[in-house]
Amino acid sequence: MAKATTSERARRLIALMGHLTKDSSYRVADLATSLGATPAELAADLEALSMCGANDLDPYSLVPVMIENGTVEVFGHMPALSGPVRLSSAEATALAAALQAAGFTANDPLVAKILSAASAGFDAEELEHTVRAAVSSHEHSVFGILADAAQSHTVIEIDYTGTGAPSATTRRVEPAALFAERGAWYVTAWCHRSGSWRTFRIDRIREARVTGETFDPSVHGEPGPISAFDVTGLPLATLRFLAEEPFVEREWPGARLAEGPDVGTTIVEVPYGGTGWIARRVVARLGRVEVLGPAELREAVKALAHQELSSATAT
Repeated sequence: MAKATTSERARRLIALMGHLTKDSSYRVADLATSLGATPAELAADLEALSMCGANDLDPYSLVPVMIENGTVEVFGHMPALSGPVRLSSAEATALAAALQAAGFTANDPLVAKILSAASAGFDAEELEHTVRAAVSSHEHSVFGILADAAQSHTVIEIDYTGTGAPSATTRRVEPAALFAERGAWYVTAWCHRSGSWRTFRIDRIREARVTGETFDPSVHGEPGPISAFDVTGLPLATLRFLAEEPFVEREWPGARLAEGPDVGTTIVEVPYGGTGWIARRVVARLGRVEVLGPAELREAVKALAHQELSSATAT
């Protein structure tokens, strides 16, 4: 049996939690059969769960399971699942990125649940702006297929419509990496049709199909720098990062430090081809990143902020 991917094991762990109830015992072999795993895999899952909890420094908050002689004993409630969820600003931003990857839109009911999970000292309006500015829809089913294929080294057949192309073309690709850049998701893959490394924008993939064929990732070597854009000749946006918003280079493709920290701020130059993606990122920082120039980008940020504020007020 092939080794389970990280995402498959995560789903199995979640399903396993649903099978366990207080003051009950189960045969490991029976649980393994129910969840489509081997007894050894299930035992490893249970061992991992026994070290998980709401607070890793408090043994009473850990998942109360114990394995002995092929049997798992559940000797208490599941405190790791009973406490209310509370999100900090950083956690909300990270969750917004995860929601984007999963294909949720800003108007999805899940956003309301995130708002209700805001910590007591956190501004709900700030969280709403963070989520609304960071989350956008995309083909999450295609994303999932490509992500699994990159991890399991499986050849995928895609129907792809390139920029300006009148219709989609079918290609067989070997996915290597998925990444987000300038407001969109991309996959870098070895393309059988072109015989070279290519970068495909995921929202232009109409359909992705698993072929069942695997590939050796070492055959074609490394794909090189993971980027969707050649920044040569692009105009530069000058941004000021306040002290509470650290500059993270991978979040701003092609950016370079223009000046070091100055009275708690950092000045950065970011190449851009259009104002849309960079305006969304600036607005998502809720005033912690300021556009110093050019004027067209300042106007784009102002317009987007006004739009988001009007939308939040209307709801």
